[in-house]
Amino acid sequence: MEPAATSLGGWAGGGGAAWIGAVQIHREALGGRSRPCAPRDCQLCGGCGQLHRHGGYQRNAGAAGQEKARVERFLGKRCGLTIGVIPAGMLPYRSVPAARVEQWLDRRHGVEPAAVAGGGARSPSACETERGCLERTEKKLLLRIPALRGLLGQRLPVLADGDLGGFWRALRKLGRLVEILVHLAAGSKTSLLADYRMTPDWPRAPAA
Repeated sequence: MEPAATSLGGWAGGGGAAWIGAVQIHREALGGRSRPCAPRDCQLCGGCGQLHRHGGYQRNAGAAGQEKARVERFLGKRCGLTIGVIPAGMLPYRSVPAARVEQWLDRRHGVEPAAVAGGGARSPSACETERGCLERTEKKLLLRIPALRGLLGQRLPVLADGDLGGFWRALRKLGRLVEILVHLAAGSKTSLLADYRMTPDWPRAPAA
């Protein structure tokens, strides 16, 4: 029998839902805490299990590959779920920081700093390597418009699938890019550029 999918996209066998696999959470979602909490809808621990430190790894924090940031990993020993904490200001599986993506798209699509939530200064010019990363990110976002429009619903105006400029300007009125990333993870357990497996910030379950 094929195992049933859990709400975070993991797999559970037999008669109970167990978290299996790996998900990610944004550092900004933790509210200053050093570690995430176990999922409240896990049928093995109900969120009462403690997540244990499970090593980590270095990832690029810039297009040139010279800057690094550490991803801390945590393991739920009862359910086997691993949660990786995305460093502050970063996107999943993208080396260019969220602030640079935001600045690039703002400039490309006519977003004035004073007209959006959290508008800032004009962005510096991108080097060739970074420009390539940003252009690929822009193409990914264009393909995600139908899915994101469905997730955000009435918070966005009616737009054509190919209207990246209109989509980005409407998205930026909702907040900064990092805030949008945290919202997508919390509300839909997904991310901006792909259906990466994200988890919200679960409050700590009371002890039984």
